[in-house]
Amino acid sequence: MCPEILESKRICSLISFIERLIDTQLHWQRDLWVSKRYPMKCFYHAERDAVAQCAVCEKNLCSMCVIEREEKKYCKDCIKNMKYPVKVRSIAISSLICGVAAGALSAFPGTNMCNLACCLWIVVLGALAVYIAKKINGIEGKISVEKAALTGALTGVVASLVMWGILQIETFGIVSESILLLYMLMFPIDPMVMFNVGVRTGLFALFGALGGIISNEVVK
Repeated sequence: MCPEILESKRICSLISFIERLIDTQLHWQRDLWVSKRYPMKCFYHAERDAVAQCAVCEKNLCSMCVIEREEKKYCKDCIKNMKYPVKVRSIAISSLICGVAAGALSAFPGTNMCNLACCLWIVVLGALAVYIAKKINGIEGKISVEKAALTGALTGVVASLVMWGILQIETFGIVSESILLLYMLMFPIDPMVMFNVGVRTGLFALFGALGGIISNEVVK
């Protein structure tokens, strides 16, 4: 191939490269001008400029809508649907507090009538236990369904044991707790009583778990 043709091809390639470079530069300048003149707007507030994007759904967000978690930015919808880890200690604390309250309300005359409506006290206090556990951990969204059910179920178990203890003390007298313990050691508990306590504990755990799941889904 003659040198003139090779030189001509080189010149054409160089010209094509320069044209592509100029075209890219022009596009970049145009995009920059458009972004400055017409900045991206917030998904939730059309009148406000966006300052970030959600790490999950990539919605444009203004400074009012950005929610930061672990150095990442999220929108309010994705935050609500996220499932956060919760510490076992917070589950134990909230279950114990709400379980004692539920057991007391279920044992005392008058307030115990609410449990006739599908163990209302157990459902309500199971739901409250999940809410408290999330507040202890600073969680605004959801925790896993398993953890919510576990928190509510533990609340129900504690409530059943507390209720049984209160009924025993009422039967034998508050001033004779040591005598009650001695009586329980000397005379084994009736199997039928144990069966009833077991059934009640199972029901309380079930309704407490239901309350925990409902609270996790409804209360943010």
